[in-house]
Amino acid sequence: MDAAALVAAWRDGEFDELPCTCTVEGPMAIDVVASREAAEHKGINSVIAGKVDLTLAPNLECGNVHCKTLVHYCKAKFAGVVLGAMVPIVLVSRTDDPETKFYGIALSCLVAGGR
Repeated sequence: MDAAALVAAWRDGEFDELPCTCTVEGPMAIDVVASREAAEHKGINSVIAGKVDLTLAPNLECGNVHCKTLVHYCKAKFAGVVLGAMVPIVLVSRTDDPETKFYGIALSCLVAGGR
């Protein structure tokens, strides 16, 4: 789904039934994801810039570059999950540490909801 469509769905209240609250913004450049100062410098008014909890990518290749950039340059924590199959798929890299692998497994279990 397109980032702008997700934002529109959130604004239309489609996420109101979720058991948690969230703020949805996007599309958002990686520097804005990682830095409030970058958002301010670009004149972007964002309540989540520099403190994003979750990012989505349009495909696996973009997601790979996006996440590795955040992990290696911004010291972000990562949990890789591929959605769209019958069950979530844990996504790990050969170089991931045990903590990162655990995050991927935990998030996949959470998303699966006991399936």
